[in-house]
Amino acid sequence: MDVIAQAFVQAAHQRPELHLFLLGNGSQENMLRSIFLAGGVIERVHFPGQVTQADLPRYYRAADLYVSASHSDGTSISLLEAMACGRPALISDIPRHW
Repeated sequence: MDVIAQAFVQAAHQRPELHLFLLGNGSQENMLRSIFLAGGVIERVHFPGQVTQADLPRYYRAADLYVSASHSDGTSISLLEAMACGRPALISDIPRHW
């Protein structure tokens, strides 16, 4: 997640209309908030927390892009949900280890 946070800070400085929604709960929230605060973009980052299954399609459809920088799960459930809602996806290139 720190990769996405740092990339968003850079992109947000170039594109002031950008906003980032981080759904779910996690142990990295304080670290991520620190990155956004230090980068001067905290007001454009939204942490709705854990949302219901019924609310997920609304969030996916409101987004212009689904982003994942996973190191291990190239086909996550959230990726499939975003694609089912018609969102383009930007995901990490995870090498295969056969």
